Amino acid sequence: MWWSLFSSPSKGYEMEFSKIILELKNSFSLRKNHVLILEALEKENLTADEICSKTGIPKGRIYELLNFLLSSGLIEKGKGTPAYYSMMNPQENVRNFLKKKFDENVEKQTQVMALLEEKSEIEEIKAINGVEEFCFALMEALKRDNNFRIIMGKEASPYTFHTLHPKDDDDFIKVRKMLIENSDLRQSPVILSVNDSTVLQLNRYFNEAFSAQKSFEYIFLKEFYDLYVDLLCKTFGLDKVLWRRDRLEKQLAEFNIKMYVLDEQFPFYAFISEKEVITVLEHKTSFSGIKIRSQKAVNIFRDLFYDMIHRAKPIEYHQMQIEEKYKGK
Repeated sequence: MWWSLFSSPSKGYEMEFSKIILELKNSFSLRKNHVLILEALEKENLTADEICSKTGIPKGRIYELLNFLLSSGLIEKGKGTPAYYSMMNPQENVRNFLKKKFDENVEKQTQVMALLEEKSEIEEIKAINGVEEFCFALMEALKRDNNFRIIMGKEASPYTFHTLHPKDDDDFIKVRKMLIENSDLRQSPVILSVNDSTVLQLNRYFNEAFSAQKSFEYIFLKEFYDLYVDLLCKTFGLDKVLWRRDRLEKQLAEFNIKMYVLDEQFPFYAFISEKEVITVLEHKTSFSGIKIRSQKAVNIFRDLFYDMIHRAKPIEYHQMQIEEKYKGK
């Protein structure tokens, strides 16, 4: 499936570039000449005339092809005369292209569903088979809807909490590695089964939604919030964790986000948007999820969410205790 291209390694070429381009051609109807241009630019920066010389594409057709690839984000054009075309970061370009196509598909689906819902309420229950399918269900909802309530059950809590931390990919992957190596989280399929590229792409959708001032309310379980903070202190040191704490406080004020910590157990993850509910149940290495598109289901889970908030405390209450708890350790 085309979204497997998100799963290509974030560093290196374990998957040959030619195979990636072939998958793009098959999934998105790139023409043969588009492929020839991409393969040429993956090796070196070239002018339009040089591309024609290396690929055999007639000069009268080259600019139409180049403009399509430029608008798709697959290549870049430098300044100067003659201008050089390039693929400075091929994998990043491919990821951006896939995100653009994914977003366009979600927008089309949303328009069609809106027309259908003018006639009748849509009720749908769909199984989520695997962690990557779960991630892409979240991406669709984040692109489409504007209000989200999220119950972070079990091991998902600390990992998603990191979404609001610095957007630097290396820092994000370092925290991910820290969680994978922790024995208390090692069996979680959400943490272990998703590759770095897919998780980074999901993180981008969250950050894009935050920046767009979409509304988020989170509930974290205290057991896993405490575990996460403890791991951060051991890995980065108290000063870095306090910096993260202060940065999170500013982000909560800057964005439309509220977070709560609940000192109870909750067996599954629930992602509640305006028109659907995505739930996931984890047990050891097993994973099972469903997506329910029903206003009745949304209302039930929304009521459950606010019942839990009444028993929870704002995350700021727990954040202010970090320094006292870990100072001197």
